[in-house]
Amino acid sequence: MEKPADVVRMRAVDLLVSGGFRVNEALTIPEDCEVEEETFENGKAKLDKQGRPVRRYGIRYWPEKGGKPDVKWIPTAMVDVVKRAIRDLRHYSEDARQVARWLEKHPGRAFLAPENDQGPDQLFSTQDLARMFNLERRGGAVWAQSRGLSASVEIDRVFYFSRRDIEAVMLSMQRFPNKYPPLKLSEHLFLVPLNLCHECRATNPCVVCVLTDQQIHDFLAGRSSSRGATRSVFARFGFTELDGNPIRLTSHMFRHWLNTLAQQGGMSEHEIARWFGRKDARHNAEYDHVTGMQKAEEVRRLMENGQMRGGMAAIHTALPPIEREAFREKVIATAHTTNLGLCVTDWSLAPCPDHGSCARCAEHLIIKGDPQQKAEAETMLEEQEWLLARAILEAEEETYGASNHVAHIRSVVEGLRAIVAVHNDPDILDRTIVHLNPAMASRRGQRSLDELIDA
Repeated sequence: MEKPADVVRMRAVDLLVSGGFRVNEALTIPEDCEVEEETFENGKAKLDKQGRPVRRYGIRYWPEKGGKPDVKWIPTAMVDVVKRAIRDLRHYSEDARQVARWLEKHPGRAFLAPENDQGPDQLFSTQDLARMFNLERRGGAVWAQSRGLSASVEIDRVFYFSRRDIEAVMLSMQRFPNKYPPLKLSEHLFLVPLNLCHECRATNPCVVCVLTDQQIHDFLAGRSSSRGATRSVFARFGFTELDGNPIRLTSHMFRHWLNTLAQQGGMSEHEIARWFGRKDARHNAEYDHVTGMQKAEEVRRLMENGQMRGGMAAIHTALPPIEREAFREKVIATAHTTNLGLCVTDWSLAPCPDHGSCARCAEHLIIKGDPQQKAEAETMLEEQEWLLARAILEAEEETYGASNHVAHIRSVVEGLRAIVAVHNDPDILDRTIVHLNPAMASRRGQRSLDELIDA
């Protein structure tokens, strides 16, 4: 892959894969984007195993949807990939950047042979146009005709056009950035000459622009229209799916993929939301493609590594080592996220008969320290305590059925208080899985956990 257009777009993909950027966040990264600094822990410089200061590397960017400028810290494993991407992008954008700087110093002018500026009446032949715009020998005449230019003079069957008219056409083709992000044209990293990515048109080095999301889309997925077809990079290099079908990717798929990897790797919902630039951690769910089996595998791994507390963990520890794997497979066959933690019951064949009562469920697990789930538990506890007070009043007035309602709400309140207590317990490490309700009846045919183990 040696063509500048391919290299530039591939480096955009590198950034998407490494940093979880939205595509327009990546394409509006400034040229002066790299940040390196020492990391600190408890107020002291963090050191590696050799005693050297640990440094982190990030990219300045503007979050989409009007967010404030931020730094995207790059995972250590991908730092070299991102550094190469930035280096190559600076190299391939340097000529375009020089053009942009000239345009910014000369507002209202177009970049047309500035080293030989003889005024607005200066004449350029069709051969001059072909040379300056990288066209074939006769392409200059076609360029002028297709843009409605009128020749100022004809000499020996050669048409000449004034600098004034040519610059007017070029300025109509030149695009400058919007107000957001607040970058000048020359400050953009993804600055390229016009038509760099076009398969048929010549690259025009005198007009520059910022790479677009459509050009990234065409690179990854190709495009067909009434005017022809643009082949994806996979089609051009002969790559297909295993079944022979075309490979089709979109730029946003990388963001979904990274979010799923973060979920599988155990990052908290708060950490994921912050790294991906989301204001609300609940938006993570739209990007979480971890299956129930994958979630269950992660819970089993935590149990095996001693990162689980409560009834299930106690029984697991008490079992002979040879029996522990079978126990893990039996009690945690699947898992899905709830607003309070994780449910480890498989409801693929039937809905939950006690929906909304996760706080007192025997198959519900708590993820210690998850900020979103903690906040949800605190809010629900406040609501349920208010309902309990009202239900007690009804029971005191001997309203029919009120005593049963009190018992139900009190059970929920006790479960929520236990959940909040887990989150506030400094002796339990964050990300520890806690099984709170082993004494409650199991949803698996209403058998207890002990009975399930013996089954």
